[in-house]
Amino acid sequence: MARLALLSVMLTLSALISACGGLNNDADLGENQPYRLKLVDAPTSIFAGDCNGNFMSIQVVQKSNDSSIFVNEDIVVTARGYSGETEIENSVFLQSSLDCNGSSSSTTIENGEAESLIYLQVNRVEVNRITLSNSNSTVAGAEITVQVLPNFVGAIALDNLPTSAVTNTAFNPAPQLQLTDAWGNIILDETANITVDAYLDSICITPASGALTGNTDVTTSTGALTLPNVRYSLPSIIYLKAFVSGDGTIASECKGPITVTAP
Repeated sequence: MARLALLSVMLTLSALISACGGLNNDADLGENQPYRLKLVDAPTSIFAGDCNGNFMSIQVVQKSNDSSIFVNEDIVVTARGYSGETEIENSVFLQSSLDCNGSSSSTTIENGEAESLIYLQVNRVEVNRITLSNSNSTVAGAEITVQVLPNFVGAIALDNLPTSAVTNTAFNPAPQLQLTDAWGNIILDETANITVDAYLDSICITPASGALTGNTDVTTSTGALTLPNVRYSLPSIIYLKAFVSGDGTIASECKGPITVTAP
């Protein structure tokens, strides 16, 4: 009977608000709605890309007494990630399982239910604030603060390559190497022995016939490294590949092209 009474109250409130043209339902914890979203057991610190252990409940509660209710319609809840006031698109996902595949930023509190049970996945370390908005004008949004930490080293980022160069002359700008996790977040407290070599194709399969010399075998000490003396010996169009020999857990990167010409 209590459940039926709450459903009746929600239906009446929804009808009244609809008749008045609806209320703003931004994720700013609006003041006029009688209900709000509530996150139960939301994490405050998580690893990027990992949803294991980030299990939480999204509920609709009455503002007057903070008690959860059974909803009388499907309520779609959408999460967005922000760094301060800047939105970081495609960074927050609400997962129904531990697949952690970043498939959806939304979940549904279904008609007749009191909550949606989800795993929170955040892929970018820039995110420090998550907002939740929803499809019902009587329910205010919510937000949480969170610290996102880089995950394990999973890849090499090869950046700052020139588009052209002169034979036997140091590349300008100098290429840069960084260690990242699988989602591109820079990791500054790990080391790796990285080799850079030249190839003739965009997937770095065919080795180039000339010599790539300079700082081509390096050890990153802080996760980021500039290669100031890299040069190539022959006129050619080449691609550079950065990789860790014998370590299949760290993805290599192939980038280019660089057009190398004679002086």
